[in-house]
Amino acid sequence: MRTEYLFAILLLLIVLPFVLTPTGHSRTVGMYEDTRHILYSGDSDVYDCLWHFSWIKRSLQAGADPRVYENRTLAWNNMGWPDLFLSFIFRYGYGTSLLVSTLFSAVSGYFLARAWGLNRKGSLIAGFITAWMPIRSIRLYQHYPVASAGYAIMALAMIRATLERGGWKHSAGAFLFAGLAVAESFQHGLTIGLGWLITVALSRWKGMKRTLLSASIPALGCVAGALWLLTSPGLTGNDPGKDWREAVYWGAEIQSYFLPSFLGRHIVTDYMPNPFEGVVTPGLTVMLLAIWYAWSKGHRKALAAALVVMVLSIGPLFKTGGVPTPVPLPYMAVAKTPWLSAARAPARLGILVGLMAALGAGALIGGRGRRAAWLLTGLVLIEITPPILETIDTTVPSFYRSGHGAGLLLEIPASSAIRRYSLFEAADGVPRRVKFFARGGEDMLDGIPPGLTWDPVVPPAREHLSFTGADAVVYNRWMFPPEERALYDSLYTPVFTPEEREDSLWIWHR
Repeated sequence: MRTEYLFAILLLLIVLPFVLTPTGHSRTVGMYEDTRHILYSGDSDVYDCLWHFSWIKRSLQAGADPRVYENRTLAWNNMGWPDLFLSFIFRYGYGTSLLVSTLFSAVSGYFLARAWGLNRKGSLIAGFITAWMPIRSIRLYQHYPVASAGYAIMALAMIRATLERGGWKHSAGAFLFAGLAVAESFQHGLTIGLGWLITVALSRWKGMKRTLLSASIPALGCVAGALWLLTSPGLTGNDPGKDWREAVYWGAEIQSYFLPSFLGRHIVTDYMPNPFEGVVTPGLTVMLLAIWYAWSKGHRKALAAALVVMVLSIGPLFKTGGVPTPVPLPYMAVAKTPWLSAARAPARLGILVGLMAALGAGALIGGRGRRAAWLLTGLVLIEITPPILETIDTTVPSFYRSGHGAGLLLEIPASSAIRRYSLFEAADGVPRRVKFFARGGEDMLDGIPPGLTWDPVVPPAREHLSFTGADAVVYNRWMFPPEERALYDSLYTPVFTPEEREDSLWIWHR
């Protein structure tokens, strides 16, 4: 197996899914959120993600603090700040950011494998698996800060290098990448912390000095990255903690690690809370190859470490078939700790299992002869490589691109839970009377007449439009399914004049 040929093939297979993404009115990668967690069919977190990239550009160009929106902190709004700043510096958008993070995840997986002693061939395979293992690639469709795991993976590579070889360069790298990882998502801080424990447990003892150095330097980096969020104006007294029962709901299940993934199509079952938290496998082929390697080499500690992470990823209570049992698990300590309880999705810890599986599979393939290596590589590629990436509808009415001049805008039915309104704000840059926030925002509905909110209990009146305080009120009737559209058509017809009612948009101006 010529390493140069393998490198070219794997690079092509990382880039092609983005290039072959279907064209048309949208090339934005994404999938719809689970219908149990949205108000109407077709809404998606991706619309809020698109707003993130427009917001960083507008706020920095205006010389404003991007962590604050209309006197509200965005610290807990799940924004991948390093990716956002890079997109602003190099002038690219959401779609390119997904490609960049995928390439960097592959590169970081390669360096992690090299740090653990894999040869070039095995490291290339491990890097490719890191980029396309289902637990990461499913995040491309909804949670780009979690999918942007390269910073955390590179931090773990630097930690391993610090333990094995020492040197200030490796320590500096661990500090830098740990800081970037936590600024991208606090979730990566848990990955780094747990990854450090596993790294120390599976590495040969090099003395207390290196061990403490490998812990303290990345820990300081994590603190530095967290300070970007924790110093956000308006954050005082704002606790992101969640009820521990949320961690039960968003936990993984052991059997999910062994589900196959053919040509990048993730297998989703009824017991999963949704695809984005339920899919935790690195691919069945990858798992089997990793277990084969660890068992044949006598790496029982590595298998035990992977099992420990799997148990942690289940959450506070053991679950089977989506049904929690009364059996408590170690993650309960995290779920009931103030602030740490914000890590409400323990399934995301499965990224560590994926990394360990990628290293094991890469080591096995890297140690095989040419024919066996190409055969095993082909099995991995066939299972986890997506030929294309699914896209989401990003249609924006021309009204929002026309410079409509509204000083404050409100879309109805008003709801702080409708993400698609964020897409419209990304297009016109006009502040909203009511806006979707990943954490909070429900109080923005205070003062909105009940008849103009989602699922109203009383009919609205025309004077209610001015009561909202908005300079323009827009009803995007085209974006709702027929049943919802019929309801709101009947409610709003007496409110808007015939001149204000068009086929797709009804618009009132103050």
